[in-house]
This record gives sequence, C-alpha cells and structure tokens, in this order.
Amino acid sequence: MAMASEAIVKVKEIQKGSQEGRKQWGLWCDTRGNGVRDPSKHTPEFLEEFVAQYNAGGRLESPAPEKVETLAELVKTGQRNSHHWQQAWTLYCQRFGHGVNDPYKHNSAFLVGFMDFLAYRGCMAMYGSVLDAGYNYWDWNESYDPRKDSLVQKIKAMQRSNEEAKRQWWQFCDNRQGGIRDPTRHDVRVLQEFLNEQGSS
Repeated sequence: MAMASEAIVKVKEIQKGSQEGRKQWGLWCDTRGNGVRDPSKHTPEFLEEFVAQYNAGGRLESPAPEKVETLAELVKTGQRNSHHWQQAWTLYCQRFGHGVNDPYKHNSAFLVGFMDFLAYRGCMAMYGSVLDAGYNYWDWNESYDPRKDSLVQKIKAMQRSNEEAKRQWWQFCDNRQGGIRDPTRHDVRVLQEFLNEQGSS
C-alpha cells in the first residue's frame, strides 16, 4: 500500500510541475491505461513505469487524428494474417487495456500506442540481430546528437573497462533514474551529471 501511495504522489507531482507533465500523463493513460487518468486506479508498476520513462526524458507524441475504424481494421487485418501479431495484441490488451481485445472498443491513442510498441520492439530486435551477426554499419541507438552520442560512448567505455565504474553507473541509475541503465535512453543533462560526478567530462 505504501508503494502505491508513493507512486501516486510521484505522478501527481509530475502533473502539477508542468503542462508537459500533465500532457505526458494523459498520453500515457490514453495509450496504455485505457484512458483512465486517475492514478489511484492503476497499479504501482504502471505508475512507476511512467515516472521512470518521464524522468529519463522519454516523451510520447500526440497521435495524428485518425478514425478509430481505420486503425481498428488495421489491427484486425494483422490478427487475421499474423499469429505473432495476434498474440502481441492479446498480451498488450491484457497489460494495458484491461483485457479488452476488441480493437473497436479502444480509442485511437490506444491503437496507435500498440503500433508504436511493436515498431519499437521490432527495432530493438533487429538491432540485436545486427550485433549478433557482427555488422555495425547501422547504429539503431544513434541519436543524431553528436554531444549525446559522445557522452553515451564514454559511459559505455567506462563500463567495459572498469567494473567499479559500471557499478557506479548502475547505482546512479537505480537510485536516481528509475532503474534505466541504458545510457541511450537518458538525455545529455543526466549523462553529463554522472560523468561530472565521476570526475570525467
């Protein structure tokens, strides 16, 4: 119960802190929480996941206005033609859609959220395959921000060469960044803050 209360407080603080915070919570609920925006109606895990991604700089984009019927039919087409798509949709609805599998009973934001989820996971899977095959000509984690990419590479190099530095990075992420240890998922401010604390710039 205490964990749930703490998570609710964190979400409310984000909402009160800025208009962007309120917007992001709304989008998070629309795409993953079936449009339910009352924090007390969600699990602690759902709330903590939002807090972690928000604090790490992750932002959701407002979906382009699309007719629900068009998006729902796209989901239906995927279900009819792909067993894996159907399985992914079912699991997604169980976790984020209160077990409601009928795409016509969800809003457009939820349907777009599912497609974005598949695209993100697909990129991660292909990125892993590229590395396994030994090809590095396509960097899926490249941010196109030279400064950020440089900081990310520094932190990765520190982790590879120094076990203590790796432990420090993990501790920094666990205690202050919601447990997100992938440096590519943090913004420049967070990366630079860690390096400054380590005496590296």
